[in-house]
Amino acid sequence: MGINKNLISKFKRIIVKLSSSIIVKSQGKVNTAVLKNLISEIAGLQKTKEIIMVSSGAIGLGKILLKIMHPKDMIEKQVLASVGQPNLMQIYKDLFSKYRINVGQMLVTKYDLDDSRRFDRFRLALLRLLDHKIIPIINENDSVAVEEIKLSDNDILSSEIALKLHADLLIILTTVDGMYKDLNNPELGIIKHARRFEDFKNVIISDQKSTFGTGGFNSKKRVVNRMLMDNIPTVIANGNEPKIIKKILSKRYGSWFFSGSLD
Repeated sequence: MGINKNLISKFKRIIVKLSSSIIVKSQGKVNTAVLKNLISEIAGLQKTKEIIMVSSGAIGLGKILLKIMHPKDMIEKQVLASVGQPNLMQIYKDLFSKYRINVGQMLVTKYDLDDSRRFDRFRLALLRLLDHKIIPIINENDSVAVEEIKLSDNDILSSEIALKLHADLLIILTTVDGMYKDLNNPELGIIKHARRFEDFKNVIISDQKSTFGTGGFNSKKRVVNRMLMDNIPTVIANGNEPKIIKKILSKRYGSWFFSGSLD
């Protein structure tokens, strides 16, 4: 049974967040085949929807390029981000150019989002990008962000963008099928649809982080709880799955967090 078509029609502004584990394989290589498939889907969506991307991966790419898998301090992380970010954007530029779609880089810190004047300028620029059918690709500005002004990870950033830009849907793509009912017993499967925090508050999930990323599933748990409170439909799904976005929108794939009905 698929998701209600009337609900799909209401998804005008969609945030797609890609985790570092989607951008970079565990072997330290760019996940080119998966990215090609995802960009193909996003390009198709952009014909009728407003698409905003939040992409991790700058530090992960920096690790590959500089061969520094374990940065020793914040400054070294900033160096990795500085080297990796232009390479991340080059990957997106090359992939989207096949569809004659331009992309725009937007780097932010927590301060940019919290300060009303700075955020208003950011918002206006982002909306102008959308007017020109350019896909904004947002990342935290890790090359300048210090601990005091960091957002913690891009799951948090994607939720901030979804809330402040009044998105209709947030899609978080990672390397698991969704939020497991019980991490110790994955054979029980994932939560298909949670309407309230009580539906998953007792789920014990790992906060393990990959070599190339900073986000964990406890972070995602906090994000989806916040999205539920503001009634913004949110999906956690496996970005490695072929045609994943089509499956999300047509077959209720992944873990949906939404207080309303999907039928």
